[in-house]
Amino acid sequence: MCLEMKHRGPDDMGFYISGTGTGLGAVRLSIIDLAGGHQPLSNEEGDLWVVMNGEIYNFLFLRRLLVERGHVFTTFCDTEVVVHAYEEWGEDCVVHLDGMFAFAIWDNNHRCLFMARDRLGKKPLYYYQDNQVFIFSSEIKSLLKYQIRQPNLDREAIDMFLTLAYIPGSKTVYEGVNKVPAGNSLVVDEKGKIDFQQYWDLPQVPHNAPHIAKETDVVPELCHLLEEAVKSRLLADVPLGVFLSGGLDSSIVTALMIKHKPGQLKSFSVRFTEPEHNEAPFAHEVANFLGTDHYELTANHCPPDLLRKLVWHCDEPLADPAIGPTYLVSSLAREQVTVVLTGEGADELFAGYFYHPLEKKAATYDWMPAWAKRQILANGARLINGILDRQRYHPRTVWSWQLRPEERMLAWMAIFTDAEKRRWFTRSANDIAEIGPSARYLDAVAQRHIKGDWLSNFSYIDLKVPLVDDLLMKVDKMSMASSLEARCPYLDHHFVEYASKLSQSLKLNRSGNKVILRKVAMKLLPERIINRVKHGFDVPLKRWLTEDLNEYFWDMVMSRNFGDLQIINQPQIEEIWSEMVNDVPSRTRQIWSLLILATWLNLSNS
Repeated sequence: MCLEMKHRGPDDMGFYISGTGTGLGAVRLSIIDLAGGHQPLSNEEGDLWVVMNGEIYNFLFLRRLLVERGHVFTTFCDTEVVVHAYEEWGEDCVVHLDGMFAFAIWDNNHRCLFMARDRLGKKPLYYYQDNQVFIFSSEIKSLLKYQIRQPNLDREAIDMFLTLAYIPGSKTVYEGVNKVPAGNSLVVDEKGKIDFQQYWDLPQVPHNAPHIAKETDVVPELCHLLEEAVKSRLLADVPLGVFLSGGLDSSIVTALMIKHKPGQLKSFSVRFTEPEHNEAPFAHEVANFLGTDHYELTANHCPPDLLRKLVWHCDEPLADPAIGPTYLVSSLAREQVTVVLTGEGADELFAGYFYHPLEKKAATYDWMPAWAKRQILANGARLINGILDRQRYHPRTVWSWQLRPEERMLAWMAIFTDAEKRRWFTRSANDIAEIGPSARYLDAVAQRHIKGDWLSNFSYIDLKVPLVDDLLMKVDKMSMASSLEARCPYLDHHFVEYASKLSQSLKLNRSGNKVILRKVAMKLLPERIINRVKHGFDVPLKRWLTEDLNEYFWDMVMSRNFGDLQIINQPQIEEIWSEMVNDVPSRTRQIWSLLILATWLNLSNS
């Protein structure tokens, strides 16, 4: 099992077997206390043993506190703090930990296993249980190396993937293999009973409650919290760098790193030849302004061998188009450093996505009855499009106006909409789609946070669903594939909690989005960087599909493995492909998702 994920920990490997047959194993990427951090680690008596993936950023503070309380340490590694924290506070130890982590502790006295995943879900944690075993790992491929029967595919999970381009929540592509949700811990007793506990959630701020809205107070506090988050993530006994796209988020992180890191900072970015996809000039501009030692990689192609490697490392279908560039820039960075800081999280916290202003507009019509939205808004938009002879109002935007607020998030996210599934998918696939697993899941998440205004409710779903199961999963799997650790300062939970309390007007108003974050940047960056239009980590996906992957695509979707799923037939695939070639919106992402699924099936059956 450990050998299957040696890329996550190329520096060391260790095992512990208890007298009752419980086993722990770990592979290690050495970052803190390079010589002394061998895992598994135990407490003084040897009755508690821990394995961990991740970092505890406040471990020095906790170590001093625990030493004062009589605990004896044998290393200066952050992992040892976890086992002593459990010894001191029991299951409540997780509330004392600041960091990104997935860990497990075998408690020999109580004959139980305690496991936890960090608050925002930066580190994955999977488990499988039957009537004989309970096994867990950071990767699914490692679980499957244990002598268990090959699990069945989860058809609902596959439908969710085709809707969202990833599989959300506790589900995975396999029945019986599950993810521990972010912000959760669990105890498994010696009889196999599992008891979950959610130890953290984003605090709710009721819509009618006062929000923090005074800019003169907010800017200094945001600066302080973000600077502390960056400083804490510079703790390492190995070289550090930064992913620098030239956008606002990564540029702020880079500027703050330079304030607190001695020596010249190394920064890394990706270049594409197409101007519409290429952020390299912006990255160069920021690197020159801040004085970083900048490295750049050109990622113009995605050959089949690279795609297969990406899908293998993802463990299950994940159709984020940026998996390739993320892997390539991680490999580039690993030649120079072992740890990078990234800009993930700012879009979710400060209304940075394209659909936030669209949702703001749509929310203004929520007072209207459904029939009025259909007859007045939809017909009016079509009339204006006809007069202007162009799509002033995109059909999906108009369609979203007619939906209830809790339905619109799925409208913005959907790769294949329900209508498109009915148009193209087989009857058996549509039987699953009719159940609406993605809509039910998003609605269940939304119901946990319904007291806020529309933006805080949307941000909650952003943080709980696509951030965890798409963006952070992509960053973790692609960086660890290169034995590189990625840290996200914007997702420091103190920063997240404060940002969630801010007034909507400080995030999104008529001047644009990320309003208050741009104010934070004023003392760090030039105005042209602060106010440039968001580019996003876009890739030349259509060119990859029609040139690099054309023949490979048809080999995969015509394969027996893909056909046995009975999702979509060849004429329908040909129709989508033809529409993609003719630039019909959203078809490129649909073809990419089908290719990712077909490739994953091919690899899983090989």
